[in-house]
Amino acid sequence: MLDKIKKANRRMQKKVDTLGEDIQYQISEIVRKGRIQLEDSVDGTCNRMYALIDGMGRFSSAQEVATQLQRQSQSLVTRTLKREVENISENAKGKIKSCIEDFLGSADDILMKYLPDYNSRDFIKKIEREINVEIEDNEIFDSKNAISINDDYSSTLFGNLVFGQERNKASLSAKVDQIKATDVSSFLDTAFSRRDAILSSVKAKVIDNLILPLEKQPEDIVANKDKKNQKLQENKEMVEALRADLSVINEQIKSIM
Repeated sequence: MLDKIKKANRRMQKKVDTLGEDIQYQISEIVRKGRIQLEDSVDGTCNRMYALIDGMGRFSSAQEVATQLQRQSQSLVTRTLKREVENISENAKGKIKSCIEDFLGSADDILMKYLPDYNSRDFIKKIEREINVEIEDNEIFDSKNAISINDDYSSTLFGNLVFGQERNKASLSAKVDQIKATDVSSFLDTAFSRRDAILSSVKAKVIDNLILPLEKQPEDIVANKDKKNQKLQENKEMVEALRADLSVINEQIKSIM
């Protein structure tokens, strides 16, 4: 029995390693595609902002353009990027859940093979529910880290338009350049730390809470058996010693009689 549990443990450990590799691959692909998607959104917004600056003087005043640029940049952060990050995060959750489902299917097969008397199906379903809840309760990516804009954005970034029109255009374009150059995708890398947290949870639930305790049970039984045998041996030796003492006493009594 103990040998089968140890084999199940080794197989399960390998499956956890494979799960980590699968999740790593899925997250890497999502981060790669997500980075392109977010950068395209930033580029698109910045191009519209450049167009507004180019039209300054002909269609709008410098202050009107500054106000429109403020709205564009705020919309980029609070609406466009936020929604895209949420969609990317949901996609990542779905991919990770699929990896977890495949892993738990393999885990069930291992338990059925090496521990056929154990009700593994209910255990696996319980683990899957718990892990899925953890995944849903924690964001894979944090949209708040996309771009940070000062609360006084309008007056500090696009305000103070005290120069001539060409200098106003240059000043505003430089501010848009800053947005365009911002690494808006760096926050996607937080997903890799989430991978480690998910693996730790899986390992704790499947291996630490099931396999290792099962592996320890026979060891405890053997240890208890050894202690019992030792106690029996001690009692046997005590009985023999008492018999010897009784024999001596009997001989002494006979000599007196």
